[in-house]
Amino acid sequence: GHLTSSCPPATHPASPPVPLQVAITGRRREMDMKARAYARGVILAGMASAAVITLLTFLPPDFGGKGFVLFSWHPALMSFSFLGMMGGGMLVYVGPADERKQSRNIHRALQITAFVLAVLGLAAIMVNKVKMGKSIIPKTTHAWFGTAALVGTAAQAASGMTKYSEAIRRGFSGYKWHGDVGRVTFALGIVTTALGLVAIFSGWQLWASLLLSQCVGILVVLTSYRRFIGISYLGLGDASEHTPLNL
Repeated sequence: GHLTSSCPPATHPASPPVPLQVAITGRRREMDMKARAYARGVILAGMASAAVITLLTFLPPDFGGKGFVLFSWHPALMSFSFLGMMGGGMLVYVGPADERKQSRNIHRALQITAFVLAVLGLAAIMVNKVKMGKSIIPKTTHAWFGTAALVGTAAQAASGMTKYSEAIRRGFSGYKWHGDVGRVTFALGIVTTALGLVAIFSGWQLWASLLLSQCVGILVVLTSYRRFIGISYLGLGDASEHTPLNL
């Protein structure tokens, strides 16, 4: 007869289920990476819009620009200050929470650059006014909004440096209002940009630069609050800081 084995067939142990918290954390990191890529796209859009405004400003007068003159440096420098560097500095924190230390250093560098460019832009318009025999006292709506934006920029630079020093010394910092005041300052800069473009351009140059700069400005503010157009987001950390919203 044939011998038969009474041993049961060999079985492979089932893989242990992935803990729910691990799955959720992995999903959140995946979404954080998508959010970071989205934010970087908005940063590039801000740089591009500043470059477009600069190009249009430096075009010869026959082509709707102001030409290569001292005045042209004012909108060029201010555009890169607010749309480029300041907006970029606001968005570097969008991404994985474990990259926050590196993001803080990039934020600091971009905001210092934004402040320097703003000072140079202010100097350009001041020197231009003096050369033309005009008063440097703000009189127009653009000038008043610009003054408020520059005051906010200076205040943010001072509070930001203090916040950074405190974080290095103590491992944490206060100034919880710093981010919100930064958004208000950025918004003032974007409104000032719009008022300046209306004064400089006309025709298609005006509408193209207005549409581009204001859309980018809105995107920067929304993205800084983790509000994304086209993607849903589940972030890390406190729910009040990362609230998902589909637009």
